[in-house]
Amino acid sequence: MKKALFAFALIMVFGLAAASSFAAETVDIQVGATIQEAYQVTKVDDMTFGTIIPVVTGDTITLDASGVTATTASGSGAGAISAGDADTDVSAGDYNTGVIQITTSIDNVSFTPGYEDTNSGSTTAITLTRSGGTDELTLNVASIDSNSNESAVETAMASAGTYYFHLGGDLTIPANSPTGTYSGDMTVTLTF
Repeated sequence: MKKALFAFALIMVFGLAAASSFAAETVDIQVGATIQEAYQVTKVDDMTFGTIIPVVTGDTITLDASGVTATTASGSGAGAISAGDADTDVSAGDYNTGVIQITTSIDNVSFTPGYEDTNSGSTTAITLTRSGGTDELTLNVASIDSNSNESAVETAMASAGTYYFHLGGDLTIPANSPTGTYSGDMTVTLTF
C-alpha cells in the first residue's frame, strides 16, 4: 500500500508540472544612453608678451591675468603687463593672456592646472627661443599660477556654464638679449 501511494504522489507532481506550463510571449525593447563629457576644454588665445624694449641689464616682464573675470573671452589686452625696471618699454595693449575656454555641464567643478615645456618636458620653465638663433628667454612656470585667474574661474564654476581661464606669468629677459622674435610651446594640462 505504501508503494502505491508513493507512485500516485509522483504521478500527481508530474501531472501538475505539465498542466502549469503556458505559452511565452517575447517583446524587444531598445535600450540607449547618451554619454556627455562633464566639461570640454578649448584653447582660445595664445600667450604673448607683445613688443618689449628691455634695458641692457635684462628684466622680468610680468603679464598678470589674476584680476581677469571668468567671463572675459578674449586675452587681447586682458589683465596687465609691467616691467620690473621702469626704463623697460612694454607696449600696452600689444599682449595677450593665454586663454582656455572651459565649458562644464555640471556644478561645482574644480581643476588643478599643470604646465610643461612641450619641447623639453620641463615643468619648471618654458623656454622661448629666438627665431633663427639659439638665444633664449624663460617663462617661470611657478609664476603662471600666481598670474592666472584660476580662483575666479573655480568660484564661477559653482554653476554649469562656459568660463575662461586666463594665463599670465613672469618672462625673464637676460642681459644683452639680441633683438628678434622669441617663441616656445607650452602644454597646459587641466586635471578635474
